[in-house]
Amino acid sequence: MPYVKVAKVADIPRGTMKHFEIEGNEYLVANIEGNFYAVSNICSHMGAQLSKGTLEGRFVVCPKHHESFDLITGKAQSVHGHGIPTYQVKIEGDDVLIEN
Repeated sequence: MPYVKVAKVADIPRGTMKHFEIEGNEYLVANIEGNFYAVSNICSHMGAQLSKGTLEGRFVVCPKHHESFDLITGKAQSVHGHGIPTYQVKIEGDDVLIEN
């Protein structure tokens, strides 16, 4: 899979997340304790933009229905929730690249 540069490391400080759109696809990239993770920015349940939710440790909370998704695995935290896709992240120098 090809990788695409989305940001500089400094653009996503520890404990923050940022939304990116690449070729019509929406991604959420989060910096959790210095490690970067990428997932779909679209909630699998209600289609909300997860980047408008809150970051709680390694989880993003949907702004519409408050489902929590694990940013490392993509799994929903409720029994009935559907997970979200995850994407590989590479750091090259100061650049953050994600699998596209």
